[in-house]
Amino acid sequence: MNKTALIKASGALYISTYLLAMVFPRKVPKDQLDPSNFLKKLFQDLLYLSGNLEFVGNILLLVPMFFILIKLFGSLEDMYALLICILLSAGAEFAQSFVPGRVSSLRDFILNSSGAVAVFLIHLLYFQKRSLQKIAE
Repeated sequence: MNKTALIKASGALYISTYLLAMVFPRKVPKDQLDPSNFLKKLFQDLLYLSGNLEFVGNILLLVPMFFILIKLFGSLEDMYALLICILLSAGAEFAQSFVPGRVSSLRDFILNSSGAVAVFLIHLLYFQKRSLQKIAE
């Protein structure tokens, strides 16, 4: 399998996982948690009840997708990768308004998009710095 095919397969897997995860219920009611298994309860607490984990997860959610898109489009098209990530976040939040047990959230959209924008800016600054170093040589 060549490198481009591997990147495309990674992107397809990431998008599929992202979209499938969107259809699962957002929160598990506390009365349904099983306290009999400590590790299971710890995992459920971290995944469903911890606001900090959800906050960080939303920021980092589209970062891998941004890099997959950069590899597909090339570094000169990083604006397209950013736009696709923002549209993907908006589309997911819009679709969640139609999925039972899910809630469409402007906060999630902003967090997803801010993660994509942050990695876009870091990527842009990195390549500008590399360009300036090449010019200086």
